[in-house]
Amino acid sequence: MKSLKTFEFPASRVGKGQYEWAKLLNGGIYQLEEGKDYQCKTVSFVALARMAAKKAGKGLKASKVEGGVVIQAIDPS
Repeated sequence: MKSLKTFEFPASRVGKGQYEWAKLLNGGIYQLEEGKDYQCKTVSFVALARMAAKKAGKGLKASKVEGGVVIQAIDPS
């Protein structure tokens, strides 16, 4: 194991505007295509969407479909 004095961590793209969460979580129903609308695995994108929805005080409906996922943000009631 090596101890370092400094290290430049690469900037994370998560939360830096990679996805238009305000639009995606506005209550509309959106079908997103893996490899076009998001570059990670579908399960990972759904996890990111759930975290973004929770941060926005919302819930998330998600359903995997062929080639991607359909999501809708919902009020937590």
